[in-house]
Amino acid sequence: MYEIAPVAGGKEGGMARVATLKKQIKQTNPNTFLVVAGDFVSPSVYNSLQYQGQRIRG
Repeated sequence: MYEIAPVAGGKEGGMARVATLKKQIKQTNPNTFLVVAGDFVSPSVYNSLQYQGQRIRG
């Protein structure tokens, strides 16, 4: 499973990190073409399932 929301108290994952990485790459080479392959914006329902307040890792 992949996680689009921040995890580990915001130290891992999250779209803000993706946006920062994209900005850094584009500054290095403005002609860079970035692609997100797969269903990144609409992940599996399993990604958000929780049991007793903890995310289920599948």
